[in-house]
Amino acid sequence: MQSTYCVSADLSKRLTAGGLVYAADRDDDDGVVNSAESSEYVDSAIAQVDTEIDAAIQLKYDTTTARGNAWLKFIAVDLACVRAIENGGREAPAGLLEARDRARKQLEKVECGELMIPGLAPRTPTPSIYPNNLMHIPCITGRDCECETARY
Repeated sequence: MQSTYCVSADLSKRLTAGGLVYAADRDDDDGVVNSAESSEYVDSAIAQVDTEIDAAIQLKYDTTTARGNAWLKFIAVDLACVRAIENGGREAPAGLLEARDRARKQLEKVECGELMIPGLAPRTPTPSIYPNNLMHIPCITGRDCECETARY
């Protein structure tokens, strides 16, 4: 099972080699993204995006099985490209910002229940053994004390 929604190779494909260098070659500006730079800017962006996606879908979907979903991978790449560029304080291009905004709107729709994630089964609700309604239990003294003013 995949541990993240996307990987650095996915960002490299979207940003191309020059875009990846722009996003992550920060320490020595040698035109090559070394492992430390990749970890600092790309991998940390992916981890941040994983958390954002998990927060949006966790009530409706199992986040462990969601990793590896093709649709979520595209969402993650849209988010992570901008995050990787902005992690070091640079501005992301308008096209990437628009893709990020579209991805966030899609996640909001999933979170609100307006959109289902393609290829992923939602969690099955587990019935509660506790009733959803509250009932009033009189106080031990036989009087309702302050309970008269508070309605449950």
